Amino acid sequence: MLTVLAFMWLAASLGFELNLQDAMTILPVILLSAAIPLSINGWGIRESVSILVMGHLGYGADEALAVSLLFGLSLLLVGFFGGLVWLSDTKKPAKSRNG
Repeated sequence: MLTVLAFMWLAASLGFELNLQDAMTILPVILLSAAIPLSINGWGIRESVSILVMGHLGYGADEALAVSLLFGLSLLLVGFFGGLVWLSDTKKPAKSRNG
């Protein structure tokens, strides 16, 4: 649900309103299509599907592309900082009792 709200907030920051029902319809389709292993991290597929799905709901292709790119960049940024936290973990793994 937080991902849906973030998607709506990104759309609102670009100047167009996306209601909750549309966002709940659009985002699962976009995320599932981006999980198809045809491109790196779903780039290109996510944008194409968002243009297609949001176009059927009456949104423009430029709006769909902009919010999809911004959503992808925000996922990349969050993943980058999560990776930094993961890499900065200095604890050594616990030794197993069997070995």
